[in-house]
Amino acid sequence: MLLIEQAGNVFTASKLLNTETFTGTMRIGTLDGYRRAEHFIGFAGTTLFAIHPEDGEMAPLDWQVGTATAITGYGFAEQGEKFVLLDNTGALTIFNYHGHVHGDESAFEFVSKLPLNTGSNTTLPAGSRFQLAISASDDEVL
Repeated sequence: MLLIEQAGNVFTASKLLNTETFTGTMRIGTLDGYRRAEHFIGFAGTTLFAIHPEDGEMAPLDWQVGTATAITGYGFAEQGEKFVLLDNTGALTIFNYHGHVHGDESAFEFVSKLPLNTGSNTTLPAGSRFQLAISASDDEVL
């Protein structure tokens, strides 16, 4: 991952090395952040990483993929204190966000994986998929 820093009119670039969990042609294709969070979430397919660009750190997040093959929605909630993601099995994964931590602690703490779909995914109408909406005004995950 390439990090670019601006100081006035001067730009400097540095590379953030991949963790050992990267395999084959895996790469981060999507980043998500929150205005008050020091970390970004990096997506490499269904593998997630907590990225702290200022310290040049990247760590995998164990969201307990299970049988999921895709992430259909995600985002920060509760004013950046939570990160949630919805997968294609209809399960909602919730992390608490702790901000900058030291040592072996993780900035994102796994809280729960809630199965929101009690039926079979095969009964969904053709072309349907699970979707996630996060209300910034009410701090609700819909």
